Amino acid sequence: MIVNLVTKSKVLEDLMLSEYPGLLFEWQIKKVGDEENKKYIFTNLDYRELNLFLAGRKDYFTIYESESKRFIETSPGEKPVYH
Repeated sequence: MIVNLVTKSKVLEDLMLSEYPGLLFEWQIKKVGDEENKKYIFTNLDYRELNLFLAGRKDYFTIYESESKRFIETSPGEKPVYH
């Protein structure tokens, strides 16, 4: 399944850019909003690979299906971050 990751966490954005095991292209990375309400969006990611990467992380995130924008999951205790 191909998914999008949305987060407000600068830490998770940095981890995605430096440690994500899959290929990330510039067109897959978006930053929206002002400094106070900035969201980081990573598009067209493999769900299994992303799930393994996020396992055990404490950062807040929301995952959506890429095409339908259907909600898949969010980090424990977090409300979905809409985009």
